[in-house]
Amino acid sequence: MAQALALARPARVRHFPLLSTVAGRTPEERQPVLLRLASIAIADPANYSGQSVEHWFTPDFRRRHPEVVAARKRDAAEIDRAAYAAAYHVLAHTDCGDALRRIAAPTLVMTGDSDVGSNLRMARIMAKTIPQTKLGIPPGLAVRFCSRPGGCGDGALQLLPERRDRS
Repeated sequence: MAQALALARPARVRHFPLLSTVAGRTPEERQPVLLRLASIAIADPANYSGQSVEHWFTPDFRRRHPEVVAARKRDAAEIDRAAYAAAYHVLAHTDCGDALRRIAAPTLVMTGDSDVGSNLRMARIMAKTIPQTKLGIPPGLAVRFCSRPGGCGDGALQLLPERRDRS
């Protein structure tokens, strides 16, 4: 969704962080996303949030931070099913791919090195395709890498230098 906005309204985007996002999915990468979309439409949010923790967090993170995992599962269980299914439909069926080269804003592409859904291959494609891009790959992290201090905030500050100057 953010990629489409940056493409449709480039004048509104001065800096562009892309955190754990996708582009250039292969058919093999698309298949589990479509299966999940089908299950979201009928499953109780508590069920699919429980199944998602393996995608959201690495095994080490789940072991060291069970309270964070439990809080995320609680939050996800309260998600409106229809709204989540609609948002996931966009995620499953949207791929801006080669159009990303039209993004003119300085861009930060970040994904955890253990993120299976927004993987390193896709992050590298975006970094190669978007002209002014910095690529950040925090080690040992999956989708929820922003829950770690410095996980995404440090990278975003590099992208937004005028924000660093304000204390």
